[in-house]
Parts: sequence; C-alpha cells; structure tokens
Amino acid sequence: MTLPATSILAGQSVTSAPERENALEICHGILDCRNFTDLTQGILQRVTGFLDAETSVLFEFSYDGKGFRPTRQARHEVPEQALKSYDHYLHEDPVILKSFSPDGRYSIAPGKFDLVCLSELHDDRHLTNSSYYNEFLRPQHIHHVMALFFRPSVENASIFAFGFHRPRASRHFASSEMTRAMQVAPALFACVNGMTLTERLKQQEDLLSGLSRATAEMGVLMFDASRTLRYANPCAARLIGLDGPDSGLMPRPEAPIYAEILKLCARAKLTGGTVRERLGNDCTASAQMLEGDSQRILVTLSPSRLELSLETRTATLGMTRRENDIIRLVLAGQSNPQIADQLCLSTRTVENHLRSIFSKAAVHSRTQLVRLLLADD
Repeated sequence: MTLPATSILAGQSVTSAPERENALEICHGILDCRNFTDLTQGILQRVTGFLDAETSVLFEFSYDGKGFRPTRQARHEVPEQALKSYDHYLHEDPVILKSFSPDGRYSIAPGKFDLVCLSELHDDRHLTNSSYYNEFLRPQHIHHVMALFFRPSVENASIFAFGFHRPRASRHFASSEMTRAMQVAPALFACVNGMTLTERLKQQEDLLSGLSRATAEMGVLMFDASRTLRYANPCAARLIGLDGPDSGLMPRPEAPIYAEILKLCARAKLTGGTVRERLGNDCTASAQMLEGDSQRILVTLSPSRLELSLETRTATLGMTRRENDIIRLVLAGQSNPQIADQLCLSTRTVENHLRSIFSKAAVHSRTQLVRLLLADD
C-alpha cells in the first residue's frame, strides 16, 4: 500500500522546516516497509527519536475468542526480560486496557487509530501507588508513556500498539510530541494495514495451494461470512457445476449439490466447528470454520469411488461437460423430458446429446450405456 508522505502531513502543524523534512523522511521510510521485520529494524528506533522518547516497544495483539494476547513484539532499548515479564502485567496496564473492552475485545473500530497518554488516564499519585507501576514500570525506569494503537481495516485483524517511554526525571509527553505522533500516525497505519492485508492473502494462498496439492481428487471450496463462494479448485468446480475455477464462481442452477453445501456451511458457522455429510451418491462434504479466522468457511468434497470411476470412463470416451451432465441423470433413472426440465433444455436437444453419447460409447441403448459405465462397480 502506498500513500504520498506529503499528503500525510497536510494540515499538521510543524514547528520548523528541519522538523518537517525529518517527518517526511521518516514517513517515507515507514511506507517503504513491507513486513513486520522491516518495521522493527530501524523504523521503530527512528520514530522513538523523533518523539524524543528514550525507549519503545511494538506489540501485535490478537483476539482468540476469550481475550487478547500478544502474538508478535519488538523493542528498542527495553530489556528482553522486561518483554517476557510484561505478559504477567498486561491486564493491569491502563494504556492497554483503554483500547480493549472488559470482555477482551477491541474498542477501536476497524480502519482507525488512537493516541493515548498514561498521564491522561491517571494522576501521578494514583499511578505511583499502583502495583503495576512499582513492580513493572519503575524497575524498567519508565514513568511517562505515550502509545499509538492501530486497528487495520482487514477483517478480524490484530491490533498494533506502539509504546514510547520516558523516565521519571524527564518531562511528560506534551502537546508537541502528540502533534509529532499524529504526523507519523497515518504512515504507520498505512504500513500495518497493507502489511496485514498482504499477510492474510499469503496465508490463504498457502492454505489453498496446500489443499489443492494434497490430492487432485479432492474438491476445495472457500466461502466468506455471507456464504459467498470465493474459491473453487478444478475438482470442486466440476462437482458443483462450474464451467471452471475461473468462471466467475457462479454455479449452474441445475447443480442441487450446491444448495446442500450452503446448508452445510450454515451449520458449520452456527456450531463453530466441523460438520460432515454425505451429499447424494456423488461425494462426502466437510465444512469447517478456519482457525483464527471465524469469517471464512472451508469446504472439502471427497468424490465417491463411483464418481471417480465414472469421471475416468467418460473422459476416456471423450464426453463433453453437457454430455456428462446428461449421463449422470440417465444413471439416476430420469427420462428424457425429466432431463430436459432439469437442465433447462428441449427434449429434442437431450435426444441429440444422447445420440452423440451412444456413438462415442459404441452402444445402442440406455441399458447398454449403464452397463458399460458401471461395470465392476
């Protein structure tokens, strides 16, 4: 994601030309970051200096259904042991609690960021009498804290928190430092938002790629929260009646299996787990909510032995997609008018397709066709 650094500073008050140039340079550096490592190596230190802070940390917090927890972290001039012990005091940190509701969910809306100063949450006496201050902040020589919180616009994204610190001997973070923080905040938000989107897409791509490689005989479907189909591999596309994996993901209306799959997705979303069901004679389907991403539903389709055998035999005979549709309905015992009605064709068109099928299979009747295709099954 790119965002011109000049527009980031538009409307912000900068005290001097050198400070403006410094802010622009930092924003350019932030926008050049492509991953978490880029953000933590050099950029964190530069932003810390720009805000006249002595130490700083960067946390990524994720919500796991029960509460929030840190998943990635970085530090500048903060002892590594302090980061490890912070987990014990996390739920006592007033700055962190400001950005989370009592049930552990985010209080910042998606696509927004927030600036918080510890001095605005507690007066000095209240702070210095707390166990959090005396047992954690004070041993780390931290007294003044200013934090920037970012919640990317990506669905179910983590929250990123940048914390900047000063010791007690230093002055508290004033309006001038808050103004500087707001000057770099849009660039930081653009960075974490783009980084989160890139990582999410890469995770889904790896997942789907792995599933697709697992077996060419398994169908793989991905649905979003509204049960809109977002991905179908070639095997799944055939089973649900798509012309192909790139056909716009709109199944043909004559594919009744698709309606059953949507019902299965609804059950998986309701239970939050995995549900399995046999869908006619064609396949067994499994639907599950993706772990860590409650808005995505993964469906796998395992074709039956008969379906796999039938596909192999019709492919050997050179049958077209429409001829395969008619063959399956013939095997189901449907008459020509019934087939025409289900496939939205005329009876004459069905008869023409059957003549072509009989010719390719070298048979003269439905009975002979059935015996040929179901031999040994």
